[in-house]
This record gives sequence, C-alpha cells and structure tokens, in this order.
Amino acid sequence: MPPDLGLLTLASVLRRGRQLDHLSSSITIIALAWGLLQWPMGFGTRIGSALATLLVLVGVLQKVWAMRVALDADLFEALGHGDALSSDDGLDRDNGPERGEAPGGGDAPGAGEHVTDRLTSRLAAMDAMLVGTGLMPARLAGRPLAPRTRGALRLLVVQAAIVGFQVALTVSSLLAMPWLFPAYG
Repeated sequence: MPPDLGLLTLASVLRRGRQLDHLSSSITIIALAWGLLQWPMGFGTRIGSALATLLVLVGVLQKVWAMRVALDADLFEALGHGDALSSDDGLDRDNGPERGEAPGGGDAPGAGEHVTDRLTSRLAAMDAMLVGTGLMPARLAGRPLAPRTRGALRLLVVQAAIVGFQVALTVSSLLAMPWLFPAYG
C-alpha cells in the first residue's frame, strides 16, 4: 500500500516537538545546576532558588507534554505507512498488490473506498489498543481522523507555548539578575 502522505506529513510536523524538547531539557538542566549550586557556594537568594525551581517544574511539565506529542507522531506515522496495528487488519503483505491497488502501484478504480476502509479499520485497531492499555478513554474511541489531527496539532502548540514560557522566564531572569541579585552584578 502506498503511504498516506498527509498522515506522514502530520507525523513529521509533530516530530518538531523533539527540537522543542531538546531546548527545554537544556534550560531545565542549567536551571537545576544553577539552583543546586547556590546552596553550597553560599550565594544566591530565595528568589533565585524559586526561579530555578519554577524553571525545573516547567521543564518537567514540558517533558510530559513532549512524550505525548511523540506518541502521536509515532501513531500517525504508523497509520501513514499502513503498518499493522493489529494482526487482524486484513492486509496481506506477502502476496503482491493489495485489493484495489493496480499491479503497477497505482490505484485501481474504486480503490479510494478501499483505502478509506483500510484507514477506518486501522483507526479502530489503534483505538482498541489505546483503550486496552489505558492510554485513551473509551469515550474518545471511534473519532474521525480530522478531530484527531487537530487535537495532535493542538498538543504541539501547547508544548511550544510551555517552552516559550520557559525561555521567556529564563531570559527575564537573566535580564533582571543585576537588580534582583546584587551579588551577581
């Protein structure tokens, strides 16, 4: 089966969350080191410790969000490639072209309905797996693809907002350091 380029594009866009995660992880590690070094070295203030703690907490929140975005990226990539999400998806991968696919790789007439049926069956298999493992509430199973893609993109936007808040907090802390922490100036 040819890959679904729309689903693969969505998976690729969701993978941009990895770069956001790397940026946030760097800020979190620096904030953790900064916060931990203040106590034994005898410098810093309660404000500095509070800012470092807040940066680390925002970093942990972002990490949870990044894992969720990465899961969606993997799931949409599997859907786009037509990977088997269950053993009973009805696809025969060893015996040549699938039903509805022309031998030359193009779609035969009426193949659009079959592709939609295959996607629907793969979504149902994915829903069953996610509900069965507790990763998705049963009430969300059976949704069409469009709300799923909007939801996945919304998760990426929220992740970007969390990282943006962490960056803004870091930059504002650095700019305010001479006034908040006279010992640093």
